[in-house]
Amino acid sequence: MLGELLRFYTVYITLKKISEYDSSLVYLLLALIPVIIILGIVLGRITLKIQIKIRDEISNLTRFLSELITTVPIIKSFNKEDYESQRGNHAIDNLYKAERSNLYLGLLKRPINTIVQLGKTIPLILIGIRSINNGILDAATWYAFYMFANTLLNNLSNYEAVWENIKATQGAVFRISKVLEEPEEGFQPYKNEVIEKGDIVFDNVTFGYEENKILRNVTFTIPFNKTTAIVGPSGRGKTTALKLIERFYPPCEGKITLSGIDIQDFKINDWRNKIAYVSQDIPMMSGTIKENILYGVKREVSDMELKQAAEAANAHDFIMKQPEGYDTQVGQFGSKLSGGQRQRITIARALLSKPSILILDEPTSNLDAVATSEVMKGLNNLMMNRTAIVVAHDEHAILDADHIIVFNQDGSISEGTHEELLFENSFYRRMMGGEISA
Repeated sequence: MLGELLRFYTVYITLKKISEYDSSLVYLLLALIPVIIILGIVLGRITLKIQIKIRDEISNLTRFLSELITTVPIIKSFNKEDYESQRGNHAIDNLYKAERSNLYLGLLKRPINTIVQLGKTIPLILIGIRSINNGILDAATWYAFYMFANTLLNNLSNYEAVWENIKATQGAVFRISKVLEEPEEGFQPYKNEVIEKGDIVFDNVTFGYEENKILRNVTFTIPFNKTTAIVGPSGRGKTTALKLIERFYPPCEGKITLSGIDIQDFKINDWRNKIAYVSQDIPMMSGTIKENILYGVKREVSDMELKQAAEAANAHDFIMKQPEGYDTQVGQFGSKLSGGQRQRITIARALLSKPSILILDEPTSNLDAVATSEVMKGLNNLMMNRTAIVVAHDEHAILDADHIIVFNQDGSISEGTHEELLFENSFYRRMMGGEISA
């Protein structure tokens, strides 16, 4: 701060000193100042755009590589190595072009700075020659003016360089700053300390990703301590509704309540501690089977309780057949285990967390008949005495539910028992008759 004040003081003293020689010289300098400022603004904006482009291309390349690592089996299965190689080369080429633009700008700055320096010096020399010839200034006075003027213009050029550095830094952290501008989870104020028990109600909820509205003014009820099945065609918002319940996103309009209280009023960490989520494909963390079962369980768990949870999830027998039992490494993303085995470990984890609300997002859709049978035994134990929400396509899972919510093809919602919906909803009748895939 003190340095900046000294700079401004230097500019002020310089202009004052020059005005003592000839006030017209001050006007000359003031005419040169906007040129330097405009040049700095232009170069700063170009630098900002190039830096944003570089960071975008780095992001695209990183995203491509991370996606590539997890999809190697698919790429090999479909012989798409050449195609993915072309995509990778394209991403690298785009980054190279962005970096090349930055290099060109750096190279251009040298001749531009030289031209600007000449543009400052030549007018000073010409005005000095004219002033000496006309007897306005002598050589010594003109030299003093020249030195003062150079000091002033160099100070302004320093500000121009600082401005360009600021824009370069701004471009480099543009994406990070956008993320930091978003409200951080868990730091918003909340009104209710205690999470009540009761029905979960969607009250005229609208939600979409940017301009694409997935849910429009939907209203339905998920009864307390009962099993609710959510059915309907793909793309109608079933999984989106589950994400809203977990508070991954807030509704765009309307609200979701528990016992009449907006769930956004509860502390988010406490709210999520009440929920266990079992989806069709949950990747596991690198580590042992035991570590994965205990992942997210915020209390001490004895070996006996761990075993009981695994038995209830129908997982204990296959675990004991592993080389090191519960201490067996699962591999990256659980690659050393089958889909059914990973699913049963997830169920054991959910049992240990003792949730009030259980969310099951098509938990058996990727499993064969034998694995489905094994997993369903664990799920039946898990759903007892809890508010369970099941996104299902399996007819048996739908028929076993106490309450059914139908996401109709036209975006409307129907709800009721199986018998009520068969009588009232033609879409549900066709779906259960096998004409429509859920």
